[in-house]
Amino acid sequence: AACDRRGGAGRAVVKSAGRAVDRGARAWSNAPLAGQPTGRESPMRLQLMTSDEVRRYLETSRGAIVPIGATEQHGPNGLIGTDAICPEIIANGVAEKAGVMRQGQRIVLGADMPHSVHAAAAALDGVVGRYGVEFSVRGGVLNHAGLPWPLPDGVRLGDGLPQHNQALAVVAAAALAPLELHTVEDALAALHMAGRMERCTVGDRSLVLDVAHNPAGAAFLRQELEARGLQPVAAIYGAYQDKDVQGVVAALGGVVDTWLLVPTSGPRGQTAEALGQRLGLGKAHADFASAFEAARSASEPGSVILAFGSFAVVEAAHQWMSSCVTG
Repeated sequence: AACDRRGGAGRAVVKSAGRAVDRGARAWSNAPLAGQPTGRESPMRLQLMTSDEVRRYLETSRGAIVPIGATEQHGPNGLIGTDAICPEIIANGVAEKAGVMRQGQRIVLGADMPHSVHAAAAALDGVVGRYGVEFSVRGGVLNHAGLPWPLPDGVRLGDGLPQHNQALAVVAAAALAPLELHTVEDALAALHMAGRMERCTVGDRSLVLDVAHNPAGAAFLRQELEARGLQPVAAIYGAYQDKDVQGVVAALGGVVDTWLLVPTSGPRGQTAEALGQRLGLGKAHADFASAFEAARSASEPGSVILAFGSFAVVEAAHQWMSSCVTG
């Protein structure tokens, strides 16, 4: 079982109270899930249950998983329901995986797992691989000196996704089957996600794009930059009015010294000048193109320029790069 604090539709049958009802969306039956011990009922979705079914459920069970997420705009390239869809997917996964951690099974735990999860793994006497204990990342290489199952030595992680996530996936895969070094590294090198530590070459400069738009995201961005040895000479930053921009800047203190501010559009958008007044620093620019040119002019060839914040900033960077030579 691989557990991490990060991150299907189809037609199925809901079975409850002795009858089967086709409700057209992802639903649950009382049949055991794959890999789940028999004699254990599968989870049921509240919105697909009647009040009588809920009442009967509560006579024998008290567990409930409640996914909570906002519905808001995510720029021109993001789904409005992103923050609601993600917790629902996580909740579905948690419900499906209930009972997966079993006696003697190999268990992989990512960073920042709740104490209760570690305690449950210990109580099951499972063979555990914990990030930061049995395995970790050092200098972009997966270290697994304490891992209780075999893994190729010297696995070099890619730059396309957070290295903690890559390490977790590799260790979980190795828990299931033997891995070959070249196969793993080829797969990791091909990984990338637009807007998440996305690296582009623009002429003789390196541009890093990321949608870190809150203090937690900025702190994680800092961690990823430092893990890759990247020191931006400047940051192109834009944010919506309701974001904690001071917290974002504080999270990147010491990493970024030069701030080039760009506007964001829409009802929650703000001008670069307004953003600068809130921050008390930075130079306002009319658009991404002028901000990048300012960063390029003030830097040496080979320098790293960071563009981050709102999804709209990353989208503006993509649109601008599509009309220029990116190298």
